[in-house]
Amino acid sequence: MQAPNAAVLAALAALLTTLLAQMPRAPQEPTLSMAVSASSPLVYSFNDTGVLRETGSMSESQSPFWWLDSGGKLIIRDGIGMTMHGDAPELDYWRLAYAATNPSDTDGGAHPQNLLRLLSRSVWEDVRIEAHLRIDDDHVSASPNRNGSNGLLLMTRYRDSGTLYYAGLRVDGTAVIKKKENSTLKCNSRSLTGYEKSDEKAMFI
Repeated sequence: MQAPNAAVLAALAALLTTLLAQMPRAPQEPTLSMAVSASSPLVYSFNDTGVLRETGSMSESQSPFWWLDSGGKLIIRDGIGMTMHGDAPELDYWRLAYAATNPSDTDGGAHPQNLLRLLSRSVWEDVRIEAHLRIDDDHVSASPNRNGSNGLLLMTRYRDSGTLYYAGLRVDGTAVIKKKENSTLKCNSRSLTGYEKSDEKAMFI
């Protein structure tokens, strides 16, 4: 049997190099940061430049101030903290991760930013929160979970994903304050048109 010649070996090596370069890579392991003991008032202006990546637990976060619990990446530049924009590249690590774990809510993994959750690592008691938010574009998802209760929400008194308070503005124009305890939801809400609901109970799935 003849041994492959040098040209064939070189071609195979080039093909292997190309395939390896195209394979998605997991983000580098972050340097673990301890949460800071922030003084009040805490004003965070995103005056750094970089990317905060989603991690599985708060203790793994790269940032001493923030934990990105969901959404893939928080991009920080020009004094703004922003979600991923547009469609994630086909071989992007987070696109593939969300395509495998939650394709229905992220359009097959293309929009991990649909599920952004950013949490402060500081512990507070009674707080007042102010945030300036801007929506650059809408992606109308085919997710069965897309409904009027989606929106922009600020979370407080967070213990875990099943126990917290949050308040915000739903996409249907309703302002809401909700208490979620042991995954059971109680809410008070007022529509900007005057319709009210109170003491509703529902289960998050």
